[in-house]
Amino acid sequence: MHSWRFCSKDREQVLSESDTIRAVLANRNLGTRLKQVTCTTVDSFKAVMPRQYAGIRYVHLGGHGSKAGLGFIGGAISWVDIGKKLIAMFPTLPEGQQRVLTLSCCYSRDGATALAKTLKGHFTAIYHFVPEKIGFSTAITTWSMFYLKKKLVHPHSAVKDSINKFMGEDILRFVPV
Repeated sequence: MHSWRFCSKDREQVLSESDTIRAVLANRNLGTRLKQVTCTTVDSFKAVMPRQYAGIRYVHLGGHGSKAGLGFIGGAISWVDIGKKLIAMFPTLPEGQQRVLTLSCCYSRDGATALAKTLKGHFTAIYHFVPEKIGFSTAITTWSMFYLKKKLVHPHSAVKDSINKFMGEDILRFVPV
């Protein structure tokens, strides 16, 4: 989990990437339409009940990635098992609807490659980072811009190109599913 730490005289406050994205979306008046599932351990990931989230159009998956999957306290979960959990949680899309997955982790390109076939019919695109390793400040800047700009009606390439131009390098890519 990526986080920012702020210290006041009385206590320390930790803000995660999810907290920051929630704030960006709340400022767009989308705060009441957000669902958040937080898993820090392998056991908590396995315990997530596969509730069907039919109306969700964006799924943001953040964590510590590797070529093989996501790291949790107590171990790792393979990209294959991440994909199985996602298709259990997000039903097949009706004709003409879209759902986007954003991968915010190191080795997100490996994750997108591993997940693309599994998620076909459940997601329409996966956004991922171009560099294998990504720092928190780059990730949070990229996703803040993404969620401020992105609407499902905007072409994927226009949003990606705008962010990459701002960053001065190819930082973000998408793959159709």
